[in-house]
Amino acid sequence: MQHLTIFAFHVYWTYDSLHLTLEHSEVVLTLEHLEVVLILEHSEVVLILEHLKLVLTLEHSEVVLTLEHSEVVLTLEHSGVVLTLEQSGVILKLEPL
Repeated sequence: MQHLTIFAFHVYWTYDSLHLTLEHSEVVLTLEHLEVVLILEHSEVVLILEHLKLVLTLEHSEVVLTLEHSEVVLTLEHSGVVLTLEQSGVILKLEPL
């Protein structure tokens, strides 16, 4: 397992998953059968997959995940997490236990 701390984010990854641990929540991005390159450029994390480019941008308390053909915005609201898929209009809110 590899790990890294970025600002208030603790990032660790294993063979098939990337974990972003926040103050009160944990976001897990699981990848299956994909090659992942993790590049740290200032406050931006760029994950390049085989056929997609995924950009993680840390802006204050907001994480923006950008794909080639759609945009996913992951907003951290206090201890809850709101995941908005702009094209489909889906909002997934995770409340702490």
